[in-house]
This record gives sequence, C-alpha cells and structure tokens, in this order.
Amino acid sequence: MKSWKLFTRILFLSPDDDAEHKLVRDRITLSVFFFLSGLILSTFTSRIPGLQERFSLNNAELGLLLAFLPIGLLVSMPFAGFITYKFSIKRVLTISSISFVVLLLILGFSNQRWQLYLVLFFFGVTRTFYNVSINTISVFIQSRYQKKIINSFHGIWSLATLIGALVSLLFIGNDVSIQLHVIAISLFCLVFIFLLIDKIPNISSPQTQFKLFVGKQNKLLLLGFIAFCCMFCEGIMGDWSGIYFSKIGHVSNKFYVVGYAFYLMAMLIGRFWGDKLIARFGEINIIKLSSLLLSAGFLVAIIFVHPALIVVGFILVGLGVSCIIPITFLLSSQNTVVPVGVAISTISMMGYVGFLIGSPLVGLISNASNLRWAFLTCLLFSVLIGFFAKKQASC
Repeated sequence: MKSWKLFTRILFLSPDDDAEHKLVRDRITLSVFFFLSGLILSTFTSRIPGLQERFSLNNAELGLLLAFLPIGLLVSMPFAGFITYKFSIKRVLTISSISFVVLLLILGFSNQRWQLYLVLFFFGVTRTFYNVSINTISVFIQSRYQKKIINSFHGIWSLATLIGALVSLLFIGNDVSIQLHVIAISLFCLVFIFLLIDKIPNISSPQTQFKLFVGKQNKLLLLGFIAFCCMFCEGIMGDWSGIYFSKIGHVSNKFYVVGYAFYLMAMLIGRFWGDKLIARFGEINIIKLSSLLLSAGFLVAIIFVHPALIVVGFILVGLGVSCIIPITFLLSSQNTVVPVGVAISTISMMGYVGFLIGSPLVGLISNASNLRWAFLTCLLFSVLIGFFAKKQASC
C-alpha cells in the first residue's frame, strides 16, 4: 500500500515539490521503463517457438531470422551515443519506448517471413536506443543519490523478464493467440508510458570532446572487455544452459529448464543485493569477486555431472554475472573523455559482440568434441574478467 501511494504521488507531483521527492519520482519513473523493457523482450522470446511453427521454419531458418535482432543492435549501436548526446534523451526514450511497443504489435500480426525479418531488425535498432537512453539516465540518477542504487534498475529488468515469462506461460497454456497476447501486453505498456512520459528526467550531456587515443580511454576499453566477457557468458547461459543441464546432467526434457531457472533467480537476487555490496567493497572489488564466482560456478558445472551440483554451479554463475554490466555502465559514466551516452553505447556494443559470438563458438566446439569442453570457454572468459578488472584498477 505504501508503494502504491508513492507511485500515485509521482503521477501528480507538483513542480513546487522539493528536490528529494523529485529524485524519488525520477527513480520510480525509470524503474517502470526498465520493467517495460524486460516485459516486452520476454513476451517476444516466449513466442519464438510459436513463430517457428506458424511460419514452418527449420532450425537454420529460425537461427537466420533471430540473427536480425542482434544485427539491428550492432548496426545502430555506433549511432546511439551520438544521438543521445546531440538530442534530448527524454525524446529518445519516449520515441524508442513507443516504437518498441508498436513493433511488438506488428510482430504479432505479421503474416509474411520478410515482415518478420524487418520487424526483428528494427526491434534490435529500437532496443539499442531504449537501452542506451535508460542506462544513461540511470547513471545520472545514481550520481544524485548518496547510496548505490544502479543495480536495482537491472534487478527490476530481470524481475520483469521472469514475470513476462510467467504471463506468457499462462497465455500459451490457455491457447491464447499471439495476437491477443501482444495486444494485452502492448496496452499495458502504453498505459504506463503515457502516464509517465512527462516524468522522464531530461538530462543533458556535458560538452566534452571525443578523443581516440588518450590515457583515460584505456579504462573505457578495459570496461568494454569486461562487458564482452560477461555477455559472452550470459549469452551461453541463455542459449545452452538448458541443453547442458539435459544432456550432461541426464535429466528428462520436462525438467531441462530447472537449471536455467535457478540461474535467473540467482541473478535477480544478486542484482537487488548488489548495491549494498558495491557500497561496502567498491566497484572493482565486486567485479573481481564476480569473476571468482563465475569461475567457480562454471568449474563446478564442468567437473560434476550430478544435476544438483550443476544447479549449484549455475547459481554461482547467476550471482557472478548479476552486477558486472551495471558496474561497467556506472564506471564508464565517470570518464571525462567522452559523453556518457557515447561511453555507454561503446560498452554495450562490445558486450553485445561477446553475446553474439558465444553461442556459435560453443556450438562449433561441442560438435568437434563435447559440450563440457565447450563450456571451458566460459571458464576462460570468467578468469579474464578478473584480469581486466585488475588492469582497470591499476590504470
């Protein structure tokens, strides 16, 4: 009840209200946009099997289709920082959030394959501007808070993906069509977007000049390498953890998602508790700890084949990845070389490259040898996170 009163208060906040209440309003407003981002994305991913069946796509055709989303991400990423620097970030978030919802609607009503390719490409483009804008605003809000809060935004995003998956499970289980599904989610999202559109913080980037070769930019590159390694591991967990749990843990197909579910829950817990740990131990020390947790988790999952021990390994991995990306965004915003939007888009682009190459690499290695050997690549990149964090601290 207290939370609902606080939420209704921000909807009718007077311009004369004090700075503290405005700061709370900004935080809650941005939290809602993080939630909507996770909800829309999980709605789409939950309908992938249905789209494959509806358009009679084989695995290779489905893989090609799904590649258009990350292609859109990578193509647009170099421009995201520039656009958030040159234009109102409030306008960028407003347009991208509405576009995200519209594209979800179009996806649900597409009846030709070429329409799917176009929608997924622009889905990736829109997600780029959405992510860069909300993450840029998040580090701005963090700079005005005395306590650490940045991980809570990403925790809300993770919570939204879980809720979206449960809602999708309910709809799919009751044979609700994809059209009705996307209409319901889209209307829900649009209501909150239009309620909060005037409450989005409108921040401006400092007038800094971009320089290609300067000492402090080495720190940005190191943060990019950390994001690359983390997203490499996240991508593999998203695409291969269920297969690994099924084949290596020898569990039935009905329970293959159990390992991934524990991984997601651990990530969610880590993100909501991460701010307190960062405040106590510092950002770089948490990245080093995360590297140890990731390494230990993958090591346990690789060495032991018992399902319970694989679950333990996946829990450690979930805790390990939970705080790394939010920290890299926070640290990148503290540079004095490039605007915040440019820094965040750079970190995001390097991270998504890792996300893209991880799954195909694991597939190639597993075909050449076996899946356990393939997961050793995750162990390697987990160790590299600690190495790059140490280099970051010494710069």
